[in-house]
Amino acid sequence: RIKLILHGIANKNRKLELMIQIADAVDANRFEFYFMLVPSPHDQAYFDYLKDEINKRPHCFLIPPVPTPAICEHINRFDVGFYMYDNSSNFNMQHYLPNKLYEFIQARLGIVIGPYIEMKRVMEEYELGYVANENTVSAIAALINDLTKEDVERLKANAHTAAEKVAGEREVGKMAEVFKTL
Repeated sequence: RIKLILHGIANKNRKLELMIQIADAVDANRFEFYFMLVPSPHDQAYFDYLKDEINKRPHCFLIPPVPTPAICEHINRFDVGFYMYDNSSNFNMQHYLPNKLYEFIQARLGIVIGPYIEMKRVMEEYELGYVANENTVSAIAALINDLTKEDVERLKANAHTAAEKVAGEREVGKMAEVFKTL
């Protein structure tokens, strides 16, 4: 079975229930979905709702969160990181580069995401995974359903190669140079 992971804060505006719907739209015999979620301090009810939805599905699992510095090491045991943000029509969301993308890379995972411009650029540059043409449950589920073990092995190897190139230690130096020129 291919093991997919999503991690992050359970904020209602992220509509994480869509990620659970992705799990409903794939072959449950081939895929397992793991959700490592941190409850929002402002909305325990939403976290409880997600927990109930995850627990209804035999191929979905809620796992305890770990401290931020331990995320990459912890999620390394999975195969693919996946992510969909429902509000992709928002300019900022189309162009953002979330920590989770780099955590997936540093964990040496393959990646499946929605069509986010800057994330797609990084994904294509290093051949890290697949980007849906549409930001829909069905489009992302189709990409996941097409994954093979060979795909996962190739993507994880590509992430291993990319991990050193996009490591924070290297990127901080680039940022420092940008600030100096400003």
